[in-house]
Amino acid sequence: MLLNLNAVDKLLTPLKSSRPYNGRFLYVLGCGRSGNTLLRKMLVEQLNMYIPAETYVIPEALMAFNRSKKLSWNEKVGLVLSFFEYHPEFATISDRTLRPVYDLCVKLPNGRRSFGDIIYELFQFIGKNSGFSFSLLGDKTPLNVLSIRLIYRHFPEANYLFITRHPYDVCYSYIRMGRYKSVEDAACRWRDPHENWFRFSSNKENKKLLTLRYEEFVQDPSLNLEKIQEWLMLEKRHEPVGSNAFWGDIGKYKHHKNVNSGVSVSSIGNGHSALSQNDKDAIDRIVGNLKSKFGHE
Repeated sequence: MLLNLNAVDKLLTPLKSSRPYNGRFLYVLGCGRSGNTLLRKMLVEQLNMYIPAETYVIPEALMAFNRSKKLSWNEKVGLVLSFFEYHPEFATISDRTLRPVYDLCVKLPNGRRSFGDIIYELFQFIGKNSGFSFSLLGDKTPLNVLSIRLIYRHFPEANYLFITRHPYDVCYSYIRMGRYKSVEDAACRWRDPHENWFRFSSNKENKKLLTLRYEEFVQDPSLNLEKIQEWLMLEKRHEPVGSNAFWGDIGKYKHHKNVNSGVSVSSIGNGHSALSQNDKDAIDRIVGNLKSKFGHE
């Protein structure tokens, strides 16, 4: 069942926003099958940062945090951490209990008692125990873009990077992996994140935003990583990531098997070649002018 963006945004709107987190952070957003995992791996390998596997629960945990006005700080910390630790995919993030994170967070001073501070301590704990060094933390859960306005209210100083790929290639990839049986459903999956990002980024204000096209990224990864590095104002990684570092979902799932094979342009245009004209027409009807707005012809 596909999500209705307006319904999701209304559902996740808090009763009253709690204190924002004003520290640095990176959100990598987009649609699945768009190079998100490849981008995450290359960012962590080459820049001094850490991004875990997809966490999935930040919007739900944030909504629960905002609605827990009557809970003590200790109870709020336990509530937020439970969303992560009891998620079915937690094993791709960490193999450690989060009790040490809880013990640290409950002792935070009053000035550091925001949802973002819990996330910071959580990701720092996971990153260090996964064998990484870093000076910047981030999250790579593409569909967080569906809750981008909620997240931005609580992470106003974060950087937001949206990666986009041609809808024909994304839909073809979804069909091949079996995620969707129809190009119509796959096209809706592409449309919704792009529609939400377009609306969010239309009013830039003081937001730190960057849109990256997958096709340009894989054609010249070095140049695009330099642009991202400059945008993040982040130093390069001085020592390579250790061979025993825990990457989580990379290598575990079949649909991530190409990530360890390095950057390749071979998948560019696969959808255009493999899909029938009827399928491409159906995709075009659903995504509309979003395709051209994101530079896809």
